Amino acid sequence: MGNLDISINHQHKNDLHRLYLLYSWGAEQKSDYRAEAERLISTLHDCGLFAEAEEAILQGSKAFNLSKQLETQLNGQGLQAAKSWLENILKDQEFNIKISLKKYLEKWKIRQNQIKERKSQKVFYSTTKPIQVEDFHPNSIQHLNMDSNWSIYIDESGQYFDRYQNNLTDKSSELGRIVALVVPSRTQLNPLSKGFHATELSALDVDNCVEYLLNQDLGIFGFTVNDPIALAGNWFSHVVLLIRWVLLQLPIEKDEKTKVSIFIERNDARLAYQSIDSLANLLEGELKALDYERFDGISICAKLIDKTHALNGYVDAIAYTWGSPSAHSKDRLKKSALLGHCLLLPDQQAMQRFYIAAAKGQQLSSQDWFNLCSIVTKEHKKSFLVRILENLGVNTSKNLRSWEYYLDEVKERLRSKNYNLAEISNALNWLEKYSPEGYELPDIYRLSLETTRLSQENHQGKVNLQRLEKCLTLMNTLEEEDAQQVCGALLRVAVSASNSFEFKLLQPMISQWLDKSISISGLANYARLHSTMGQIHAFLNETSEAINHFEKALHFFDRLSDKKRANREKAQTNSYRLTVLMDSTSICIPDFLDELACTSNWDDYSITMATSGSIYRYQQYLWLRALITYPSQTKEARQRYLKQIHLWQIGTDHPWGVISAYRAWLLKMEGENIKASKQMSFAINLCANEDNGPILWWMAEVFRTIATALDISIDTKPSKAERARLVNLLPAVPINGLELFLERKQFNHNDIINILKTSLPFNFH
Repeated sequence: MGNLDISINHQHKNDLHRLYLLYSWGAEQKSDYRAEAERLISTLHDCGLFAEAEEAILQGSKAFNLSKQLETQLNGQGLQAAKSWLENILKDQEFNIKISLKKYLEKWKIRQNQIKERKSQKVFYSTTKPIQVEDFHPNSIQHLNMDSNWSIYIDESGQYFDRYQNNLTDKSSELGRIVALVVPSRTQLNPLSKGFHATELSALDVDNCVEYLLNQDLGIFGFTVNDPIALAGNWFSHVVLLIRWVLLQLPIEKDEKTKVSIFIERNDARLAYQSIDSLANLLEGELKALDYERFDGISICAKLIDKTHALNGYVDAIAYTWGSPSAHSKDRLKKSALLGHCLLLPDQQAMQRFYIAAAKGQQLSSQDWFNLCSIVTKEHKKSFLVRILENLGVNTSKNLRSWEYYLDEVKERLRSKNYNLAEISNALNWLEKYSPEGYELPDIYRLSLETTRLSQENHQGKVNLQRLEKCLTLMNTLEEEDAQQVCGALLRVAVSASNSFEFKLLQPMISQWLDKSISISGLANYARLHSTMGQIHAFLNETSEAINHFEKALHFFDRLSDKKRANREKAQTNSYRLTVLMDSTSICIPDFLDELACTSNWDDYSITMATSGSIYRYQQYLWLRALITYPSQTKEARQRYLKQIHLWQIGTDHPWGVISAYRAWLLKMEGENIKASKQMSFAINLCANEDNGPILWWMAEVFRTIATALDISIDTKPSKAERARLVNLLPAVPINGLELFLERKQFNHNDIINILKTSLPFNFH
């Protein structure tokens, strides 16, 4: 603004230049810039600088429009033609506009060189190693261990931070994304090179940076500005929301001093001249008002940092990976498993949302309470949400009406079948813990609680015969009150008898229910009774009887009006049928494999199974079982599966132990001894974990025996003492076959399969 009055002081000149810059960056179109521009305009008007402010706006708008014309020339006519056009334009322009357009041209040339370099090295697949997610992502903030000193680094990607950009989808690179990197003091990150910026680096450099972060003890969190919970209107408001959200998720110990340092990248377009000194005080006050006891010891400081900060590049790499449209970045994002876990999508139901909901200080609705009871089971014991639920419990235990309000939610879900057992159990556990004095859960709800507890113990391979007896007693007293619920409970506890190898224990009760009218148990339960009876026969190696009951179950499931439920139940029962057929000698193997894979292209199915995760773990287990059972017919499919070893996923629940054991066997068949040893050792260690129960410990001993027979190297050998211990815990365990097998010196492939059938019957192997 070449003709500014000399009486204008230095601060006014800075404000006028800032106003010019905001309009040269597009303040007329971008709400973030416009909001700051309006504040500057008001300040300048208060000082009487009306004409000067108007001139700055006009020049800035002119510079923005000319930069768009320059962009059109560059993209349409090329660099030389654009330079000629620019030379003519600049002759009559003000000094500020000349500087802006020249800078735009230089940035464009740098950007083109970067694009050219990337294209010359273009790759579509990231080298980042895939992250395996079980209950939570390794970089989940709320699952980090405690620390007294935290550093939070904040960056963004995208162009638009106005929440109401309805034309932008979640996949748009222009959509604003806010990201936080949360580093405890115990984690010391390697300093990055000065000026580390993901957009200027090779894809491999960003891969290495992100992979390094994913393997560190730190947290990552972010959201998009079109998230329903992000009721903020501009970039800075979203940054503040992100900070609040992160602070609530931090594992903080009450009565302990905790320091939190927040580092926000200084963005010339947004924060160059703003002060954030008051932000820390604001956040401290909010937290203490929310829960003084928890946050009394927190001390917060907030700072602006430059792009050259030694650690800023790390959060920049995450933000870039999330926002970049390149195939390489998308593959890196997929392999990082951050999206949907640490980086939230707008339509995603995630536990992190409860932090903001709980922070509103309102009494939890019964629906939110029910969901929260399950969510906190996966939270750190010092989590803010755990504390919210504990405080609610203490208050509810003093108010019978409130307690009954939450119990009514469980009643309604049981009545409408709108639940899963784990969720019901978590809610009932809470109600039992915080029941008002003189009150306890009615037996009909205690039955759900006890059978679910039994199911959870079964899932870990534990055998609790006392709880089984308690469940049977409750069922006998409650059949008249709610026959369908009692029948459902019987079906659940039947698994417990199988886990203790007492396969005939509940067979008479199942038979009695099958002799009753279908209307008493309900059609779905009646079909499941047949499926359960089929499993009992399968465990007893009574193949034809098992197949007969499975086929009857499939017939009754077909009669259900809820076809989605019917298909789900049929898929489970049919997997049992296929498992039994696999142990039969009277099948056409090619036809059976076609049915198992739902295709005649076994090779492609092998690849699909090899790269699948937890959702398809039972399908993968069955396919591996088939590859082992029919080695000559599935050689090509076996080799296709093994070639995907770099994409194999693992888990900690059943049947991942069996999957790893079968993988070891397949690798041994191909001479991959070291890899086979690694897989078998994982299977054994997973099953032998002391937190498990005797059925999984027995499975580990069987795998040790199989490893010995296959000559796979493992750390611990089969042990007579271990088998004696397990027989004491599981008197009905089939020990004799394993003992005889160990006395032999030579084994062929079928010998080992047979010992699996006898030592781990039906779907235990």
